[in-house]
Amino acid sequence: RRINAYQHKISDKIFFSLADGFFVVSTYLNEKIKRLSKGQPVLSLPLVATINKTISEFQEPFHPCCAYVGSLIPDEGIEMMIEAVAEIRSKYPELVVDIYGGFNNKEYNNTILNLLKRLKVEKHFKFKGNVPSDKIVEILSKYTLLLLPRPDTVISRAGFPGKLAEY
Repeated sequence: RRINAYQHKISDKIFFSLADGFFVVSTYLNEKIKRLSKGQPVLSLPLVATINKTISEFQEPFHPCCAYVGSLIPDEGIEMMIEAVAEIRSKYPELVVDIYGGFNNKEYNNTILNLLKRLKVEKHFKFKGNVPSDKIVEILSKYTLLLLPRPDTVISRAGFPGKLAEY
């Protein structure tokens, strides 16, 4: 483990000394690179998205129909998404989240089903299974909201939510 950490320090020093500058996708990486670099320029590339709806289309009465597309595995924030729906269900009793994707193991499938039952939100979630990637844009265009749960991890702080580009 110490050898691995030492190798990273050496490779970071070499990498940072050879670079003319850096592009980053998060504030976390911006701060880290500025700390480690030798004064080279650091350019942040923020996520930009365009939508075809106006703000007035999202005002009350609001009948949310939501979708999540992705792997149904631990560390993807699925539990967090379910807990969030449980918190707002009284304000939006008609809220439904359609989930596209599959479970990779039966144990996690049971964990999620038990959580839905315990929080009494089973009726708010519909599992649609896997769909071909060429159909995703067509399917997602029918939803009011697209959900992207992001647990607070080093990866989520440092990274760029690639799911947004898909959405």
